Amino acid sequence: MAKRQQAGLFDRGDAPTGEPPSIRGVTVREVTCKSLLNRSKIGDYSFNCYTGCGHGCVYCYARYMQRFHPHAEPWGRFVDVKINAAE
Repeated sequence: MAKRQQAGLFDRGDAPTGEPPSIRGVTVREVTCKSLLNRSKIGDYSFNCYTGCGHGCVYCYARYMQRFHPHAEPWGRFVDVKINAAE
């Protein structure tokens, strides 16, 4: 029986390049934020620990957010993790 290989979660290559890590083709960056709670017109507040998406569903309502947070990667290929949430 052949031994199954498990794919690595982080795809960093053999040597560090200074580029953000990639998880299965999705670029992941650590960013700081002003606030995790944002006033919303549809409800009282929204709570967002991340900006971006790792799926890129064509029907998603959040796709339009990329115009406010432009990235080189297309929608569905980047996630910004807000690291100062506890502050």
